[in-house]
Amino acid sequence: SELAREALQAGSTLLIACGGDGTVSAVASALVGTPARLGILPRGTANSIAGHFGIPSSLEEACNVITQGREHVVDTAVVNGRSMLLMATVGVHAEAITGADQALKRKYGVLAYVFKEISEMTSDSLFAAEVQTDGQSLACEASAITASAKLYRLDASELQ
Repeated sequence: SELAREALQAGSTLLIACGGDGTVSAVASALVGTPARLGILPRGTANSIAGHFGIPSSLEEACNVITQGREHVVDTAVVNGRSMLLMATVGVHAEAITGADQALKRKYGVLAYVFKEISEMTSDSLFAAEVQTDGQSLACEASAITASAKLYRLDASELQ
């Protein structure tokens, strides 16, 4: 995100993130509230963000999306001081994403997340939680909570 902020300060209006969800989220967080656009070249393990936007994993096809594709507008939120681009999660899912072994990710891809999540679920992973939204509150015990952002699919002409 620091490099993205430097690029914005230098006048860049299109930033391209080449990496996985962590890299894309870091670059996107620098763009929040600016008129700049984000291009994505998916190179991570799961590429959830690129998948939600319909960006193919082929570099050539992803470049075509950047130069000719549709633009998407995404609601963002700030969670614990970090921008949330697609979702924020706590509990076993978050532990699986952040704790998956790098060697297993290289060898098995997204299955490494499944292995880690299964190992997390076998422990006593329930926690007390209170979720508040739109003036309503829900107290519960959970093993995971996920909040997702709303995705808008627009033609570039609709943004002008």
